[in-house]
Amino acid sequence: TGNSYSASGALWAAHDAMLRLGLLAPPKGKGRVAFKAMVVGATGAIGSVCARLLARVAKEVYLVSPEAATLLALKESILADSPGAKVFLSAHADRDIADMDMVVTATSGAGKKVLDIMRGKPGCVITDVARPLDLPSSEVAKRPDVLVIESGEIKLPGNVKMKSIGLPPGIAYACLAETIVLALEGRFENFTVGRTIEWEKVREIY
Repeated sequence: TGNSYSASGALWAAHDAMLRLGLLAPPKGKGRVAFKAMVVGATGAIGSVCARLLARVAKEVYLVSPEAATLLALKESILADSPGAKVFLSAHADRDIADMDMVVTATSGAGKKVLDIMRGKPGCVITDVARPLDLPSSEVAKRPDVLVIESGEIKLPGNVKMKSIGLPPGIAYACLAETIVLALEGRFENFTVGRTIEWEKVREIY
């Protein structure tokens, strides 16, 4: 499916942006980093693995999904892997978004409004992995003080020649780029199969 690289790209983009903007304080030893993160669409394939990885580093993680039972099971699984994590659950993003430093949106909402960007914290970094995008350009334009990154796209190395896929030259969707990266490494294997993504593989391909 290529979802390992999609999740990895989303987290890398947000992390890099927060570092460049000076929004991340360096961790003390092996402790957690002092920022709050939200994953909208946390019960999906990409959202759930992003939630697992963020729970290992963020001070607090907020998981949003209308699927209450699945969300609760995800929280229990995360706490089993990361006992010290602070994980909060909600069916709606707008309740807590004003306190978030970072947001990952990875829903399958097909253009439905999943959060109110006007409620977002000034300086917040949002990485939008959904296709179609969870945050259309008309919404993003309302908040110039919030950085919204259209994630899920990777710049390929070298002089790439390929037919148009609706992206700028040399750019590929992360799910496609995963196959390319693995081939360049000589790893001819099924790296990501189905909806279940192993967080170790996301970290490996990061």
